[in-house]
Amino acid sequence: MLGTAVAVGVAGATTGGQKLAEDETWDENACDGRPSFPDCVEAKAQSQDLATATNVLLPVAGAFAAAAIVLAFFTDFAGDDSPAAATVPVDVGLDAGPGDLGIGISVRF
Repeated sequence: MLGTAVAVGVAGATTGGQKLAEDETWDENACDGRPSFPDCVEAKAQSQDLATATNVLLPVAGAFAAAAIVLAFFTDFAGDDSPAAATVPVDVGLDAGPGDLGIGISVRF
């Protein structure tokens, strides 16, 4: 789970870096003054796609990291069969819809 969080986090950081590089290229070409120029339209669309990918990947990485931390606390690594270690319910939910994304973690003691 932690490996997934790291991989998704690296992907999010990569797309974020690419978006910043696209923004610099877009500014260097002075596209702000002529937004209908075909190269500017393409650069702006690609920059927005990278921003969307980054905005999705980084919270997902955070959710995987949080889940890994929760599992690390509640996993019985010693193999103890005590009832306390076996009765901690953890619920993780994902809610997605048009324009929103929600992640919920519920732990009951």
